[in-house]
Amino acid sequence: MLHTVSIERQSTVARRPLRKGEQLKEKVDKQLADIQERPELVRSFFNAPSVAYIRDC
Repeated sequence: MLHTVSIERQSTVARRPLRKGEQLKEKVDKQLADIQERPELVRSFFNAPSVAYIRDC
């Protein structure tokens, strides 16, 4: 979970508040699409000891 939290902290959504006229859903959707394009990042989420059992399924 720590890895996921650090990724969240690095994100633009988490770093600064929305500006006037910006929509949270659009920002989050874009960010999730960016993560989806990085399979190595998604795989790294499952290296945390608390969810390591999922890798073995």
